[in-house]
Amino acid sequence: MPEVQAVFFELLRAGLWDKTPQLEGVLSQTQWEEVYALSLEQSVIGMVYAGITKLPASQQPLMSLQAKLAAHIERIERINSHIAAVQQELIVLFESRGLSPMVLKGMAMNRYYA
Repeated sequence: MPEVQAVFFELLRAGLWDKTPQLEGVLSQTQWEEVYALSLEQSVIGMVYAGITKLPASQQPLMSLQAKLAAHIERIERINSHIAAVQQELIVLFESRGLSPMVLKGMAMNRYYA
């Protein structure tokens, strides 16, 4: 069976570089849950999910985990849309008052995350 951390990094690279991941063997449900947990812990679930979607059907996790991943990705997309809308409102407000804002990601935006 493949090592969970190696699979995690392979899926992450595949998602980042838009490549097909090269996995040796098939992961157990427990191993897939560990990959999912690592993805959440490292805040890279979107990139790992992108890698998972490039796997052949025979190597993909069970549908129950795929549904959980897809739901998590949907939640992230909704949050990002909200953040983008708030950001745009602030830019318009600042510009209407003669300021040229510079948007920074990170600590300046953390209050909009759950």
